[in-house]
Amino acid sequence: MMLKSVLSGLTAWLLIVAMPSEALTTDEVEKLFVHQVFPLLQTKCFVCHGDDPTDIRGNLDLTRRQHMIDRQALIPGQAQQ
Repeated sequence: MMLKSVLSGLTAWLLIVAMPSEALTTDEVEKLFVHQVFPLLQTKCFVCHGDDPTDIRGNLDLTRRQHMIDRQALIPGQAQQ
């Protein structure tokens, strides 16, 4: 059950950050992020990639979308990659 929850949250996160902004309404994006994505990032990812701005591991800051794009951890419009 935990794996399903993690995968569901990651899928939602990918949809939000990788899809063109026209694909979802602003309200849909906000609800999806607040209820599914942020809690997952907060408990599973921010410990190493965001809680402490002076200690971002792997030089991957997951708190900023532009940083993820710059580091090619995220390619907008290409969720498959």
